Amino acid sequence: MKSKRIPLCLVFAISFLVLGHCGYSQDNLMTPSFLFEKFELPKGHLGNSVQTMVQDTYGFMWFASKNGLHRWDGHQFKSYFHDPTNPNSLSANYIEHIYLANDGTLWLSFGFDVKKEIIDRFDIATETFSHFDYAPEIPNDQDAFVASILEDNQGNIWVGTHYGAYQLNIKTRKFKQYLHQPDNPTSLSHNFCRTVF
Repeated sequence: MKSKRIPLCLVFAISFLVLGHCGYSQDNLMTPSFLFEKFELPKGHLGNSVQTMVQDTYGFMWFASKNGLHRWDGHQFKSYFHDPTNPNSLSANYIEHIYLANDGTLWLSFGFDVKKEIIDRFDIATETFSHFDYAPEIPNDQDAFVASILEDNQGNIWVGTHYGAYQLNIKTRKFKQYLHQPDNPTSLSHNFCRTVF
């Protein structure tokens, strides 16, 4: 009479299944624990209406709000506002978007209540704002509200708006406009450009 032996590969397979189940490092039923800390930004309700935020290379957190730009160092806020007597201040207090460039500067766009087509560059070292008019000659019936800002690998800044895309050449400080042209199949598909990537 032949003895019935369990094949060796079957023994290994069963062993791995049993040991693999016992070897989980985490219990799937555990609930992760998070700690949240509440804090108030300066300037009340509008200051606490945060549109976007970024963290710079120094670890500072920057908050774009409906009332100013706010920097958090982990202990206190420092705020920046539009000052009509200072040409190096913010263009407006309602900031919609912040983009952190590779050189550590911040690029800012503004809310719907700002009628001029301006983006600001904030130099963190000198704490000064430079202003760039990306669409000086758009028709009055068009809204060139900035939906996104991005930097390409040459350091140029791209701005996606509700009226086309714009490329800022950092060296010349000049913008090139990209719009939909019905007779040109290689032009932008639509003028409403929500995101650049």
